[in-house]
Amino acid sequence: MHEFDYREEESRIFGKVLRPVIAAEVKSDKGEWQPFIAYIDSGADISIAPRSFGEALKLDLSQSLSEIKGVGDARVQISIHKVHMKINEKEIKVRLAIALIEKIPYLLGRADIFNSYAINFREKLGKIFFAEEK
Repeated sequence: MHEFDYREEESRIFGKVLRPVIAAEVKSDKGEWQPFIAYIDSGADISIAPRSFGEALKLDLSQSLSEIKGVGDARVQISIHKVHMKINEKEIKVRLAIALIEKIPYLLGRADIFNSYAINFREKLGKIFFAEEK
């Protein structure tokens, strides 16, 4: 089992808030690992990152194009890729959506992640626990 800490951030509405954040890594096409610091979002269908992250991974952003909707029905164009992600030294293959815009947060979504790990949000402790599913 591995644990991650909630991160204290400023909210315009609530003041200081704690948000669940994970430090993972994603492998580029050249075999280099890139840090992937993301909010753990149980409401997100897929993990997502901004355009610059896809460019850093040297992904072809003109392929596997689709569109997702977020809060308030906002639509964002994405390019979906299968990548290797490392969480707590375990490497898994996941689908990662690269937004074709820059202004989007890094999110760790459910697809390919939540079926590989038992995830326990312990907000009172300020911790998120990841246990490998057997």
